[in-house]
Amino acid sequence: MDATEEDYPFWEAVKNVRGLICEPNNDTKLELYGLYKQRLFGDNSRRKNLWRTPKDQKKFEAWESKRGLQPKVASKLYIRLVKKLVLEDTKKNISAE
Repeated sequence: MDATEEDYPFWEAVKNVRGLICEPNNDTKLELYGLYKQRLFGDNSRRKNLWRTPKDQKKFEAWESKRGLQPKVASKLYIRLVKKLVLEDTKKNISAE
């Protein structure tokens, strides 16, 4: 996908997830990773047994679970998940004050 104005919400979401104060749990991080990779590269073309660590295996599986998902759809799902995380992050920070 070429960078266009319609890509702005996706890149804004990428920036927002990096700015979260409360770190997402591992399952959520893997969901974000899979959607991010699917958005940027489409279906995973790497061989299944190329991972070096259990973390690499989990990342592979997260991306592989998005196989067949159109990049635009992955982008929308990524943005929706980040919006939810930002809202939760804001609520936690307000209640902590």
